[in-house]
Amino acid sequence: MVSLSTYWIAAWLGSSLRKKNVDHEEGRDEFMFLLGGTLTLLGLIIGFTFSMAVSRYDQRKNYEEEEANAIGTEYVRADLLLAVSGMNDVLNSQGYTQAAWWNRIPIAAWVLLGLISIFCNVLVGYGAHGRRLILFMILPITLSISLFLIADIDSPRNGLIHVHPRNLESLAESLGSR
Repeated sequence: MVSLSTYWIAAWLGSSLRKKNVDHEEGRDEFMFLLGGTLTLLGLIIGFTFSMAVSRYDQRKNYEEEEANAIGTEYVRADLLLAVSGMNDVLNSQGYTQAAWWNRIPIAAWVLLGLISIFCNVLVGYGAHGRRLILFMILPITLSISLFLIADIDSPRNGLIHVHPRNLESLAESLGSR
């Protein structure tokens, strides 16, 4: 909600700047070039950030599966006196899993994404110059939804999209039945 209102205010600010500018048509080609370039840059950064978040999500899923397999293997090997090697695998797997949960999109990337988003909204507001209100809302809504999705995928413990430890729960059930 904060990002949506920030982006809408940025678009409104751009529109206000446009109203104060007397020469509306002078430099229109340069403005459209600048707008296209900044929106392209924003799209690329959102795409890369989304890709980073999804790859970390996949990594968390894989490590959760590996951790469950290592624990299950250690449990089976415990009767065969191979506990030292198996316990090492369990501890390593747990460390990899924890590292994957801590590995998040850097704050600097979020700041850059936010600043470019604000500038793009100012430019879109400047280019819309008094047209319908819906034009001021399309980019802010799209950006807010995109950034919410990226943040949700990147937050392993909170949010709507997270890795459910199905493998570990299944292992706990199978160990409990023995």
